[in-house]
Amino acid sequence: MANTLRFFKGVFQGPIGIASLVGVLLITGIITLFMSKWILSSTCLGLALFIVLKVRQTLQPHWKVKPEEKPQEIESARFADLIKQRQSWRSFTSRPIEVDKIQQIEAFLADPVQTTGPFGSRIKMHFVRSEMEGRQKLGTYGFIHNAKYFIVGRLAPGQSPADFGYVFEKAILLCQRLGLGTCWLHGIQRSTFEATLTPTEPLTPGEKLFMGSPVGYVSDERNFAGAIFHHPGRRKAVEKIFFHSAEMMPFAGSGEAMRFAPALEAVRLAPSGMNMQPWRVVCEDPATLSTWHFFDESNKMIPYVPCDTGIAMTHWDLVTRELGLEGRWEKRAACPVKNMATKHYVGTWIKNE
Repeated sequence: MANTLRFFKGVFQGPIGIASLVGVLLITGIITLFMSKWILSSTCLGLALFIVLKVRQTLQPHWKVKPEEKPQEIESARFADLIKQRQSWRSFTSRPIEVDKIQQIEAFLADPVQTTGPFGSRIKMHFVRSEMEGRQKLGTYGFIHNAKYFIVGRLAPGQSPADFGYVFEKAILLCQRLGLGTCWLHGIQRSTFEATLTPTEPLTPGEKLFMGSPVGYVSDERNFAGAIFHHPGRRKAVEKIFFHSAEMMPFAGSGEAMRFAPALEAVRLAPSGMNMQPWRVVCEDPATLSTWHFFDESNKMIPYVPCDTGIAMTHWDLVTRELGLEGRWEKRAACPVKNMATKHYVGTWIKNE
């Protein structure tokens, strides 16, 4: 009996175990509701427990956080390294963020240069403290655990979602540099976040809180959602993202093109909704490597896809600058690549002479 109790205690301990227990009870309850025969119900209970054990076995390696995985405060870190190190974090400790770090974040959010995207949209963002006296708890539909601080961004009619992604990702990378964990969130309970805005900064007609991110020191254990979605290495290969414009052949990095290799890798590692990586990049002239067109697979069902492409553009821009390859962004009136006419054209990066 004691061994049996220890077995079940081991199965249902921790955040994954609690979710597993709820799942077993829910499955068993539903089956029992429709099936009166106790033998069938017992069989289904055993099957549900087996499924839970297999799920737990699969998630266990993703549950514990290794010390080297946690964000480290490195002021001199290159953007290429910050991009490689950053992961999405959904579980946080109660350790408060130091005042000087909060001031750095708020200064960035108030800087009109830093918060203006390549296509001219000035993105308004706010640093929000989750638990203040008299304030309703900020809602994240259970995906985020114990977050005390958030950054939320607004998108007004006519503003570019790509600009939003470009600017917000710079704020995310600043937090990474400060040793703080973050996680891009489209699923926030907007009414609870809107209540944090002061009377001097209300949402204008048509404006909405578009995305957010928790900010803080990460926990030693991932929560259930963090364990499920922990796949930091799952990304498309470079040749599935970058192409030559003429015949849409996969881009082959060799010779002079190797100078761009860190930038290509930075785009490949950019986060996106469900790790879809919807962007595609076409090099117009592989001989000069001077013009790169960014596209995505936007559709009305997934409104944040252009935002994801903006994140990839940020990575490209920051890393090419580190490589000494200065450039500028422009939006052309017509699709610049005939074979990409069915895709959504986002913008073009042109290397400065």
